[in-house]
Amino acid sequence: MRRLAAVLMASACIAGTGCGGKSGLSRDALETRYVDELIEAGVDDDVAECVIAEFFDELDDDALRAFNTSGSELTEAQQQRIAELTGVCTSA
Repeated sequence: MRRLAAVLMASACIAGTGCGGKSGLSRDALETRYVDELIEAGVDDDVAECVIAEFFDELDDDALRAFNTSGSELTEAQQQRIAELTGVCTSA
């Protein structure tokens, strides 16, 4: 399970809703890829789409590129933001 899926799944459990580099991909392709990975990991479609859309909207192209190639761990700030977005997206 990818890093984002793991954090989102942990955040989803807390919220009570259940418990490498890809250079050359466009923003839309990256968004679709991460949403698909979350859905495959068991996250509700609407929640996955909401969290990724909100998270990606906050990143300019350089920040998105850095995020996408940063390795297998989210930073503490990224984990916190994903948890916040999960709460927002599950209550929407």
